[in-house]
Amino acid sequence: MNSQLQAISAGPSAAECRAPSVGLDPCLDSERIASVAKALAEPLRVQVLDVLRRSEQDVCQCELIALLGITQPLLSHHMRKLVESGLVNVERRHRWAYYTVAPDAFSDLSGWLAPSGPTSVARAGTSTGAAESTLRAGTSTGAAEPSMCPPGGSGSPPPLTTPKRRSRRSCPR
Repeated sequence: MNSQLQAISAGPSAAECRAPSVGLDPCLDSERIASVAKALAEPLRVQVLDVLRRSEQDVCQCELIALLGITQPLLSHHMRKLVESGLVNVERRHRWAYYTVAPDAFSDLSGWLAPSGPTSVARAGTSTGAAESTLRAGTSTGAAEPSMCPPGGSGSPPPLTTPKRRSRRSCPR
């Protein structure tokens, strides 16, 4: 068995490499952006955040438990991560917790994802623009949400419904 290995070019030599055309941005809060991205890395948290951002009023923990079909400890774990990342605000009323999207929840992330500089024309047609419009829709500016439904769909997400079943300790609403 005679096999020959082809030599693969290692790329340019170190002397031919050049520095990036831009340097580090001193205004970039990379810790904050990483914290938000980490909080959004769990699909259940994205679902919770979507429910909160589309809701016209604060949402009780009991409503989220029933809607998502999860246990209270699991919800508490995920909500703690969203609150710690600054995406969600919590208001405690006796034994109940009510959640809302923080007013500036997406400002850092959407600002960072926004096209800027000489490559903005090249990036404008990429998925970054779609991600930015999706994130901006979640802010409290009152802007209309872009349709996230596939072509031929209803054009907007279905309205939130109040769960029919509640726990024995019913929410005070």
